Amino acid sequence: LFQNFDQHRISKASCPSESFMGSEEQNSHPAEGVNFCHVDHQFTINLFVACCQLLCTIIRHRPSECKRCVAHLEASVTVLLNCLQTVLENKSIVNEGHFSWEVEEGVKCACFLRRIYEEIKQQKDIFGRQCCLFLSNYISIYSGYGPKRSGIRREIDEALRPGVYALIDACSVDDLQYLHTVFGEGPCRNTLTTLQHDYKLNFKYEGKV
Repeated sequence: LFQNFDQHRISKASCPSESFMGSEEQNSHPAEGVNFCHVDHQFTINLFVACCQLLCTIIRHRPSECKRCVAHLEASVTVLLNCLQTVLENKSIVNEGHFSWEVEEGVKCACFLRRIYEEIKQQKDIFGRQCCLFLSNYISIYSGYGPKRSGIRREIDEALRPGVYALIDACSVDDLQYLHTVFGEGPCRNTLTTLQHDYKLNFKYEGKV
């Protein structure tokens, strides 16, 4: 449903009373492969939230099946995370005609996506080392390697962060060291280091011996 979501362009003829996600009209230059859409913002938010809730329910009640299909689950979560890169950064994006969410809309969606990460953490005994795959994807997109190469806005990241900390908590020391090795030198490793530091300060409970 949300594949290539960030590539939609809004028709200049669209108006709130007639807008509907999925109503498309072909550009006058079909060779360019660009579709103009009448987009209902609230409908896209409701649909995004429903997708997150569905995935949470599946992870909670069908964890074994999720593990067997973890590649599909990972791809689905990544698509939803990529959608959060469409959050409005400045008015120039609107002038270009690309669809975007307002910050408040993006934060609401991020809060529901965060619950998927938290649910994965609750099922860490089932997912095992595969928990680090979801953390790796988040770090890559945060570091600017997503489709829009823009990273994740601060407000969106703040809404997602408890879920990201939950993923770190679900990873073993060996898993995290593996990610450090895979990332090599560069922004992804720096992001992981920063996340681990913030996790220890803000999330991890060490207790007393």
